[in-house]
Amino acid sequence: VGAVKLYTDENCTTEVGADATETLTVYAKGVSAGSATVTVTSIADSSKTASCAVTVDPITYAVTYKVVNGTWSDGEKEDITKYVESGNKPKVVPTGMKAADGYTSGAWDKNPTETTITGATTFTYTFTAKQPATVTKAPEAKILTYTGSAQALLTAGEAEGGKMQYAIGKDATTAPSDGWSASIPTSTEAGTYYVWYKAVGNDDHID
Repeated sequence: VGAVKLYTDENCTTEVGADATETLTVYAKGVSAGSATVTVTSIADSSKTASCAVTVDPITYAVTYKVVNGTWSDGEKEDITKYVESGNKPKVVPTGMKAADGYTSGAWDKNPTETTITGATTFTYTFTAKQPATVTKAPEAKILTYTGSAQALLTAGEAEGGKMQYAIGKDATTAPSDGWSASIPTSTEAGTYYVWYKAVGNDDHID
């Protein structure tokens, strides 16, 4: 049920008193959202009344949701706008956002479900750029003696934010384009080997 007050002017500055006796044109102003019936009763003759129905629409504000460095759950990037009644918190908030390539760990700039809406409001969900995986301990070449059996060419390295991979190249200046593996390269034959290594990022890191 809504509430209304009656005024003698259209700007609703002078309220009609309960003991008004003159003939008036009155203006109704909503105090709260809802529907109400305004009834005026004659002081001289209580059997004479006049009524009118008044509906007060709630005040609503635009709430805009943005996604940065990713998409909504349906793959779209366009802003989403909803309308929320003043004094309330958003009840329907986008979920299932997807990070673009090279980004991870998204978060709202402020939590929509914990924010009371008192005006037009924008919430932004931003994915952060993935950091590169790093080599924390470089592998070391082994000094080997020919035995006729396969031998590991180096000791394993260590990586943060991913795993180490290795590949045998043709020289010390051109990185191999294939043959990368987490396994330590081995060889049976005596000779000089150019073993390359790198850190390969996990789901939250890039190479």
